[in-house]
Amino acid sequence: MSKLASSSFSDYLKNSEGPDLNFLLYLKDKTDDAELHEDFCLKFLELFSPTFRIVEGHVYLAATFDQAEYDAKFQRLRSFSEVQYWLNLYEITYIFENMSVQNAMQFANRLATLWNLRIEAEYPDALGRASVLYDEEQQEVFVCIKTEEM
Repeated sequence: MSKLASSSFSDYLKNSEGPDLNFLLYLKDKTDDAELHEDFCLKFLELFSPTFRIVEGHVYLAATFDQAEYDAKFQRLRSFSEVQYWLNLYEITYIFENMSVQNAMQFANRLATLWNLRIEAEYPDALGRASVLYDEEQQEVFVCIKTEEM
């Protein structure tokens, strides 16, 4: 296990000294330990403040949108809402596979809130909002941009 994953924030506070300890110093220490490339940090930011793309009135994450995949899915499904659902389904428990389901749910809920604030501000008339989905049987947590009908 990497040093990055080996200690929690509460462990950090217990094992560190100084009056100015806070989550920003924790992040700094963890990213220093992991020797993250600056590009990783910028890509990580894209998760919390993504660029959206509107296609046929529906919201998509621009960073993962692929026109050929969209065309193929639409050819098969013939529903803008279904295509949006399948192209905007992101498994949090896959991205952060060492995260507990409880923390993945908390993370997903906050992420969906951030995405929705941005969508509402920039594309209030576009179809689709972020929501959290949970597959209890598989213990998987997702954030999905979808219409209410899905």
